[in-house]
Amino acid sequence: MQTINGERHKIALTFGYGHTDWNVREYFLRHLPEAVCESFGGFRYTTGTGFWTADGNSEPPFTGEIFEEDSVTLIVTVEESPESAVSILRASAIEAKNQTAGDVPMEWVNVEITQVQAAHFNM
Repeated sequence: MQTINGERHKIALTFGYGHTDWNVREYFLRHLPEAVCESFGGFRYTTGTGFWTADGNSEPPFTGEIFEEDSVTLIVTVEESPESAVSILRASAIEAKNQTAGDVPMEWVNVEITQVQAAHFNM
């Protein structure tokens, strides 16, 4: 069996965009894939919903108003240093945002980096 194994880093970038008429899925599909695929060979994304409090950046207990927010999470697994990969992903996201007509309601991007053991098998 042919396999490709090795230690990698999985990077998940979550872009929150609130409840708007802006089509975030179309934004990612039109502006991000070329740059991200060119650098990493591919990626996947998921959509979801998150919750946060207005005072979420302070100390617990959190008693602020609770907000619901739609989001897209871009996930890529890389062999190079995660810092270098995040830098490339950040530049790609900023470029895509700048190419999008209108005001894209994104301010902060959540970044999660996990060390993983990756494998592929040939069917």
